Amino acid sequence: MRKRSSGASLIRAVGGTAAVAALAVGMVGSANASEVRPFAEQARAAGVSERQAAALQADIDRRLAGIPRATQTGFNQISFPEGVTRTFDVPGAPKAAGAPNCGGGSFCMYADADYEPPSGHGGTISFWKCGDYDLNNSDYDFLDKATSLHNNQTAGTYAWAGSRNGGGWDHVYYGPAPYSTPHLGGGSDTADHVWLCEA
Repeated sequence: MRKRSSGASLIRAVGGTAAVAALAVGMVGSANASEVRPFAEQARAAGVSERQAAALQADIDRRLAGIPRATQTGFNQISFPEGVTRTFDVPGAPKAAGAPNCGGGSFCMYADADYEPPSGHGGTISFWKCGDYDLNNSDYDFLDKATSLHNNQTAGTYAWAGSRNGGGWDHVYYGPAPYSTPHLGGGSDTADHVWLCEA
């Protein structure tokens, strides 16, 4: 189960989070506060109020100040060069059901059951490169938060998510793409590690 390909990229993302991230990176370049204001228009288009957007931007600015390698790639998201995009809660957004919406070639975990709704409540972490990811990383801020997931890697590509249990591991998810589940059951809020491109 631990046989993996090298750190090659997953299939190029053609939609969803990774595609938005790629477009946004091209639009704004680096992530200092003066350059991320164009995301205000993106927030308005998503139905986010100016007050919500301002609170969210202040939180993202605070995060970016402590994570030099990260870049803002959406009004509510930042991306990391190792192949991770983190989407954050929209303050005051109502909790509601969403749909599996992980970009092509990516693996996504959602903080809420029933995925991430259009309102932006809950928060998401998506991975778009093969590799091992330790969620016990304060930069990601997603330790023990996954409640639903969508494996939208190339068809047949395996992913594994689990949590440490003494000297071993408890499995939260293991299987090939495509796959999605609106609730991880007993594994909810326990995942602390992800391996992508399992074989």
